[in-house]
Amino acid sequence: MNKEIKEWVHLDMETIEEKPLTAAQKQQIKRNIHIKKAPKRSIKVWVSAAALGLCVLTGSYVALPTIASQVPFIENIMTRIDPNFIPQNYVNLATVIHQVESSNGIDMMIENAVYDGNTLMVTYAIKTEHDLGEQPSTATYLDIEGATGMSGVSSLEKIEKDLYTGMMKVTPHFEKAPGETIQIRWQPEKVTNIETGEEFAGDWSFAFTMDALPVTKQSVIAKSASDDAELHVKQVDFNELTTVIHYEFTIDPLIKQKYPLASVDIVKVTDNFGKEHEIHGNGGIITEEGFGHDWSLTLYTLSDEVTSITVTPEIYYVKESGEVTANMRKLMEPVTVNLVK
Repeated sequence: MNKEIKEWVHLDMETIEEKPLTAAQKQQIKRNIHIKKAPKRSIKVWVSAAALGLCVLTGSYVALPTIASQVPFIENIMTRIDPNFIPQNYVNLATVIHQVESSNGIDMMIENAVYDGNTLMVTYAIKTEHDLGEQPSTATYLDIEGATGMSGVSSLEKIEKDLYTGMMKVTPHFEKAPGETIQIRWQPEKVTNIETGEEFAGDWSFAFTMDALPVTKQSVIAKSASDDAELHVKQVDFNELTTVIHYEFTIDPLIKQKYPLASVDIVKVTDNFGKEHEIHGNGGIITEEGFGHDWSLTLYTLSDEVTSITVTPEIYYVKESGEVTANMRKLMEPVTVNLVK
């Protein structure tokens, strides 16, 4: 075992200074959901794999890649990530991966992962003497076999000299309901210092499978309507990690014609105790006719005592890509959903 690996194995986590995300960084992460035209059908606009730099594999997976080392150079990554960005039970439910790949003086490691049946969450780390800045980017997101589109967010932060930790969340969209097991591959081709634009190419390859957590599904019929749009809450999924709210919407054709990028989103969720819960959006698909389907959001903080939630949708009147200002938004009527767990 060389000197560098020995240092990683005996790394003292207590000496690492925590760097939680700032409020501005959280907002940037929340906005990191990409929507663009689908390559398969020109009539749809959706969150696509291409929008995230992904290559969806349609064939069978080959054997696992040769891992440079199975020795993790850092553990308990979750303790170094903003707790608002992760579910409370993540550590207890996550599957240990501990795959390490080395290329061009950069070591990458996947520590663990969990799949709640809707969103895949993965913690990872980078060790290198290259200057990657404070918030580098790996550009390539997770690739899930059979997914026709994906939406995702990622957080990667420098926690000490030469060491970076982060988390990726990907919500795949399938034409047909997936099985209980998904196959994942991650093959980043470079790491970029966002501050300087400097790129560090490499050849890293990870592959693993994940079983979905047991889920209880509740069908829902709840609607919020206005002159310009309607939103329907269709289903609520409960598992030990998260609560996922599935919904769809329709936008009036005249509105969609005037505002080609118009959309509807749920922007507020409160429970029957009056507590407001932070929303983690998963994106979805929008057709050019204004029908939004396969949309969902995730809650990390809903307790077993909650018997109902009230969701508030908002219409976005958007003509072209860019910042959505206050005068481009309009709240719709809240709708209450009774929960049966």
